[in-house]
Amino acid sequence: MAIKRRTAVVTGASRGIGRAIAIALARQQYAGWTETEMVAAAVDNITRATGRTPEEARRALEQMNPMGRLVQPEEVAELCLFLASDAAAAVTGAAYPVDAGETL
Repeated sequence: MAIKRRTAVVTGASRGIGRAIAIALARQQYAGWTETEMVAAAVDNITRATGRTPEEARRALEQMNPMGRLVQPEEVAELCLFLASDAAAAVTGAAYPVDAGETL
């Protein structure tokens, strides 16, 4: 039960704070690509604008970071679960980019 409560806090905080951070970082071009509906829309836009196939458009997005892949939502969730756990009790005020190496 304690984990559910903590997860709800992380989820609730991520809606407002996460959005604000994402917008601020995107303006500085630090945003990474995570496998979401936003990526699907970007692939569609690239396909329409350039005539590339969806596979080529996706590869172009994947090649934008050092690991050559998109971040999976589960990878972000794992960090959230860790930060909400007792194992992270001493973690305060830190930033953890989950962006497949883009901010390095």
